[in-house]
Amino acid sequence: LLAAVERGDIMLIYSSDPSDSHVAPYGGVSALMTPNPIAAGIPAQPWPILLDASTSITTAGLCERSHREGKRLPGKWLLTPAGELSDDPAVFGPPQGGTILPVGGLDHGHKGYGLSLMVEALTQGLSGFGRPQKPTTWGAAVTVQVIRPEAFLPMEEFQAQVDWLPRRRFAVPGRLHRFRRRAPAVQNNHYQFLFVFLH
Repeated sequence: LLAAVERGDIMLIYSSDPSDSHVAPYGGVSALMTPNPIAAGIPAQPWPILLDASTSITTAGLCERSHREGKRLPGKWLLTPAGELSDDPAVFGPPQGGTILPVGGLDHGHKGYGLSLMVEALTQGLSGFGRPQKPTTWGAAVTVQVIRPEAFLPMEEFQAQVDWLPRRRFAVPGRLHRFRRRAPAVQNNHYQFLFVFLH
């Protein structure tokens, strides 16, 4: 992402794994999809915007790590085979058969499910290889899209639009725990980044 952003480009990355399933579709209780993350890098001021968002409420990795450490999840993000909400990572995956909810949960999970379908179409659909072939080994299906704003309008006009909302977000009181500024571990680089974590 960063290489594209430093050139003044937007980069979008979509990823899915047709060999596995952890996430139940909206209205279902059986795992059908993976968390299918979306990443984006957008040139902005004063910091570039870097987005990393799963289309599920959480990730399989967090569930597995929480289970190993004997911890509960921060919220009831899992669904048991009986359709009950749970924050216990022990119900996740085989043999218990619990699944991760899509973004939006029981109330608005159609949003996360729709995003997940989009990711599967843009990755497995465009590659012509995915769940219908029933792969048995891990292999991510990935689509990378790069957009050059200057192909549409002068960069200054693009920047004026993109910079407006982040500047207002930091100018008003509120909870900023989802917006973190970090300096990268690169010598002689004084950038700061607006990271948006939506897992």
